[in-house]
Amino acid sequence: LNSLVHRARCSRIPSVRKEAQQGSVIFSNLREDSVDIVLPAADCPTCCKRPGSWRLKVAVTRHPLSRLVSFFQMSWAGNPQRGNWSDVRRLPEWLLHVSGLRRNADLSACFLSEDYYHTLSVSELIIESGISPSEVLVLRFEYLEQDMRLLQGKLCSEYGYCDELPKVPRLRLEGRKRKTRGSSRRSLLKRLWRMSQVRRGIELRYKDDLALMGFDSDGVTPFD
Repeated sequence: LNSLVHRARCSRIPSVRKEAQQGSVIFSNLREDSVDIVLPAADCPTCCKRPGSWRLKVAVTRHPLSRLVSFFQMSWAGNPQRGNWSDVRRLPEWLLHVSGLRRNADLSACFLSEDYYHTLSVSELIIESGISPSEVLVLRFEYLEQDMRLLQGKLCSEYGYCDELPKVPRLRLEGRKRKTRGSSRRSLLKRLWRMSQVRRGIELRYKDDLALMGFDSDGVTPFD
């Protein structure tokens, strides 16, 4: 009981409807109608002004180039609805357009709302959710095991949760039909990263992501 009360760190909102308050009560009428015991703050959205604000926020992401290439292979490559832009040989032009370094009017006409969404930077997506990127611990897909150890250490030292974390499975999103062998994919990424214009566009457009992930234009990347 004391633990539940201690964990209810958010102040109650007096304007919450009576029926909504009752939905969050563990025990009601314990002694009288005014007595209730609420769930922990993060589990009680009707009771707190900012549910889960004290929780550790974690994002798993990849280097911007890896993420863009993955999206192209999943949604554009071999897709007849994308016209001539479904040809993987046009990937460098597509990347230059997405990065804003060299816009293409024909390609703009093919872009849908989902394309704009999936090519936003991770920093922009975090900000759109109402969170500051500085609040988020980023786990890099390329260094997942290493970063998971950092997460486990942070959970133990700051939150008192020292149990071993479960393994995170690596799943491909491109689907079986367009599945690329690991070595071929790495070769593609290396080849693209060596293209000065592609690299410059990624570094400019996704500068905040590179900094958030601990990558920078002069540092080591997963493709080196």
